[in-house]
Amino acid sequence: MDEEAYENAYRIEELSEDADGRYYSMIVCESPATISAFQKRLGVEMDNQHRKPKNNRGDYFPEIDEHGNLKQSEGEIDLQKALIEGRPSDDDLEAYAQWKIDVIKSGNHILFALQSPIDSGRSSVGQKLKDPGGLHYAFGNDYVRDEKDGKLYYVNEREVRKQRGVVTWMMKKIGANLLSGKSIMNISLPVDIFERRSILVRNASLLGFAPLWIDRAAQILGDPLEQFRLAISYLTSKLHYGVEQKKPFNPIWGETFQGFVNGCPCYYEQVSHHPPIFSFQFYGHDYTIDGSLEMEARATPNTMKGAIMGLERITFKKTGNVIYMRNPFAVVEGLTYGKRSVHYVKKAVFFDPQNRLYCRILFDPDQSFFSFNRRFLHDHFEGEICRVSEAFVNAKLKEIKEGNKKLKAKPEDLTEVLGRLSGSFLDHLKIDEKVYWKIKELRPYAIEEASAPLPSDSTFREDMLYLLQDNIPMAQKKKEEMEELQRLYRRLRAEYRKRNGEGGNEH
Repeated sequence: MDEEAYENAYRIEELSEDADGRYYSMIVCESPATISAFQKRLGVEMDNQHRKPKNNRGDYFPEIDEHGNLKQSEGEIDLQKALIEGRPSDDDLEAYAQWKIDVIKSGNHILFALQSPIDSGRSSVGQKLKDPGGLHYAFGNDYVRDEKDGKLYYVNEREVRKQRGVVTWMMKKIGANLLSGKSIMNISLPVDIFERRSILVRNASLLGFAPLWIDRAAQILGDPLEQFRLAISYLTSKLHYGVEQKKPFNPIWGETFQGFVNGCPCYYEQVSHHPPIFSFQFYGHDYTIDGSLEMEARATPNTMKGAIMGLERITFKKTGNVIYMRNPFAVVEGLTYGKRSVHYVKKAVFFDPQNRLYCRILFDPDQSFFSFNRRFLHDHFEGEICRVSEAFVNAKLKEIKEGNKKLKAKPEDLTEVLGRLSGSFLDHLKIDEKVYWKIKELRPYAIEEASAPLPSDSTFREDMLYLLQDNIPMAQKKKEEMEELQRLYRRLRAEYRKRNGEGGNEH
């Protein structure tokens, strides 16, 4: 590799300081050839005794073959086979959780991650979600849509009673926060009201809808408007799958998740604790979806409003076209009394700067009206696809670069109406005269775990694994240990900044 090609084949990403207050950067190589070049620059040589490359400081580096995979000894391969063959079926949750706990205690999950080839993709086609026992894959026996008002009601009374006990406890402990509608994302809660996955895994499961729409959109070369419609179909079709009433585990700072959707890899990392922000990338067929999103939830005594704040970005490889998307807010009513229900409000926004396309969808457009003045049910949404001015495009691209992700448009920014849409997040989407999806026909792809994820993967959380075994005391103990460790790291970072006269976000 010549000098110029070498310099252009990598990039340096600046990262924050670690727990000990040390600042560091990460070098990202774009190809196996670049990795080999870096090894040479670092003075790497082969240590024949250990069969691994070693630099002139005595540190060991994994050896990379010409395909970008790690070279492995027979012992390393035997360890991988033993771990894979010993893994129980995912259907046997208790045995699967115990297997994971044993792997964590032995430390083999660390060795496995270090010694495994780069798990960047699978050739097999993923499995779509099925309806267990004839019940809907998302709603089961727990949710019922009311035909009169269009709200989705949560009818699992056992879980509702359990959650209401926790809400009452929260109000006694931090009533001022609840009554003022402040964020409740970082409040520590009892583990028995949690679902058995983290926020990272829950969000990754929503990517299961991407192959239904974006795979097709990625092959469109001459019709950006239809590509835009399919992006709208993607976001609106997955909303019903994001209403789970059990609380997911909050990821700790640095927690990751690696998985696959229809054979395509996705990567998640919790990059900030305060505020809670995760970043993700999904590598689909001829497109990527990525973003940095903040989980926000604010409550009053009987209502909670939450959203995934920030922009998701779809990038199409064949055209270079980009579509930005912003999610609406979800409203949960009946936290402490009355019937528990959920629906969406406010706006979802779509923006294609290259083709000057813009769409704003208003959810529950009659939310400010009394019931006797309503035109639509609560699950209704409507919007327009418009052409926008060049000045608007330039202004919004600048705002996105500066961190403003609201994508607000004024009437004078919209130069032409290209289509109208309406529907229900619980039933269908119709754009002009064409129905793009019906909920009865939707079957997203299931999320699959990576075979050898990083040790920081959500699936290695011991609190979550003990919860899978219904061992509530141990799950609570492990959860509190992780939270205390995270508070300790935060104090250490704060002390380092104070000692060195630095300000900034403590994450």
